[in-house]
Amino acid sequence: MIHLSFMKIGNKYRNFLIDEFQDTSQVHWKNLLPLLINSLSEQHQVLTVGDGKQSIYRWRGGDMNLLLNEVESTLKNHANSTDIFRLDSNFRSSVSVVEFNNIFFSAINEIVSADSQQSQLLKKAYQADVVHQVAKRSEEKGFVSIELYLDKEEYPELNYPEYFSEADKVVASHTLSYIQSQIEKGYKPGDIALLVRTNVKGNMLADFLVLNGYNNINSRDSLLICHAPQIRFLINCLRLNADNKNQVAEKHILYFVSKHLRMETKLIETNIEKYVKHVKLYSLTEFCAQVISKFGLNRQPDAYLQCFEDLIFEKSSKGISTTAEFLDWWDVESNQSKISVQVPADENAITIITIHKSKGLQFPIVIIPYTDWDLNSNKGLIWIRSDISPFDKLGAFPVRPSKKLLKTYFGQDYILENREKVLEEVNALYVACTRAEDKLFILISGSGEEGEDGINKVNTLIKSAVMNAETVSSTLTKASDTVYTLGVDSEYMQKRKKLSDTPDSFTNKELVNYFTSVNRISTGFKIKKYAEQSKSRLIGIKVHELLADFRSESDLKAIEKHLSNLQLPDDEKNELLNGVQTTCNFLSEKKWVSPHFKIYNEHEMVDAEGNILRPDRLMIEGDNAVVTDYKTGAIETSHVQQIANYKEVLLDAGFKDVKTFLYYLEGKELVEA
Repeated sequence: MIHLSFMKIGNKYRNFLIDEFQDTSQVHWKNLLPLLINSLSEQHQVLTVGDGKQSIYRWRGGDMNLLLNEVESTLKNHANSTDIFRLDSNFRSSVSVVEFNNIFFSAINEIVSADSQQSQLLKKAYQADVVHQVAKRSEEKGFVSIELYLDKEEYPELNYPEYFSEADKVVASHTLSYIQSQIEKGYKPGDIALLVRTNVKGNMLADFLVLNGYNNINSRDSLLICHAPQIRFLINCLRLNADNKNQVAEKHILYFVSKHLRMETKLIETNIEKYVKHVKLYSLTEFCAQVISKFGLNRQPDAYLQCFEDLIFEKSSKGISTTAEFLDWWDVESNQSKISVQVPADENAITIITIHKSKGLQFPIVIIPYTDWDLNSNKGLIWIRSDISPFDKLGAFPVRPSKKLLKTYFGQDYILENREKVLEEVNALYVACTRAEDKLFILISGSGEEGEDGINKVNTLIKSAVMNAETVSSTLTKASDTVYTLGVDSEYMQKRKKLSDTPDSFTNKELVNYFTSVNRISTGFKIKKYAEQSKSRLIGIKVHELLADFRSESDLKAIEKHLSNLQLPDDEKNELLNGVQTTCNFLSEKKWVSPHFKIYNEHEMVDAEGNILRPDRLMIEGDNAVVTDYKTGAIETSHVQQIANYKEVLLDAGFKDVKTFLYYLEGKELVEA
């Protein structure tokens, strides 16, 4: 029985085009098939477009067998005629890049297919006539370089992240050399893309480039703050503050200060004792601000530091106000691999991107620094089942893929999984190598050799093709003992209009100008010299933060006690106290406190479009609601629009009467909006 939705779609649309068909799953195919059969039965057209060699989404169900075998055999039973067109024109890449990929992947097919256990799909997808393309940018010769390195070779004196291994330093130094040489030849940093298999490798390269002066990095997943030495220093200061006997944290602090900061030994010890170990009354934001100031971390604009300050402020506003609470969140709940500095895509930003996210994109210069990922399936889980007793009683169950399975009833399951894994990784390499417009640089470890189980890493596969496959070795030029090239590494000759092929999820914050928003400076944070604020407005901002804890008249005493413990000048403390008392008394006089209303301070709401709204004070009594937002400065149109949005959401939620007010902290003025 055909679902009603399919009948509606089939009545509206006659012809269908399905792009990127190699990523279609069996579930997608079964859902689409009734529509396609109906279209063909009415003498309409169905067009499927795809490239089996770019099928790299097996983890979400992508099945290239559909494109290579099943779609044609299924649809031709319902069509008057079936035509297959192979598109062999390449308008993206230079002659050398196209020529290299033609011979290289044909050779890889021969090497991998020599293993009788490998998939027929791989042989079909990578046969020579399917791989072969014709370069249409015949006026541009282009360049390809494959360089072998040794894990223990010497590397230049550069700034390397502390966690880098010797091999990582070698890879990073070669990568930087490629970048510098192409910039010297006239290319812009924005023309260069580093393609990596995993986000971890991308993060490592981003950390390295930032340390060596390349601050503008184009990557959603790189520039993790947890890798920055200054952030690890702050985290260790928090640990030492929470536990004065934490010698590991203290050693890390001493190491950072001695290596990165110019401070005398006596001053270091004094600062640690006075501003880290024995500070117990400060809030989380105040403590971090003091450490940043006393150790001089804020002498220069620092994107990582500002991002961490924003994070501290955000968590403090949500109730995490002590060092112990923050460390519990940081160690257990936070996803540190997601907290990163984001920068915009522009012509001066080097792109670091995973191969999966690069699919469909193109870059003038492509560098593949790490090719050490596994070909064989030895991670994660695979689902298996058996018809042999007693395993038939279990149904499907997960196991870790291992060659040990070959000696069990599940040997065939392992072989099938391994075939698909090898095919997927070869496809990933193909996608990476075909992103280049002008030049392609591939760095492979010369240390890896073929093991007893054959070729089990991508770099070993590349090395085998380059050195052992006659078609490849005869085409490449051996520039040195470790470098094989094709084409000419020429100067940048003409200025082309660059396609807007950049990753799509970047936020508009430049690394060198990544400062805390002036409206979000939290209690205790030093005012940036770049943010010119009046003293009265800053007092208003701090009062705003303190009011988040005011729900009933009894809360005022707790706020006053907190204020008395703050390490602030008396005049500033008195101004804060006066501001808080005045506002709290005003709210009490209006009876906008508990128990007259149910109070929600900074409570999140969601509008019809999914946007998060967070009014400062929401007061509810039955079907009636009152919203108040605290503001500083002069009244602005944006303030009125913001609170109007709150009102609209609450009315949509079923409240019959919603009143909205703006309260200006400096002038102590209430405006109904």
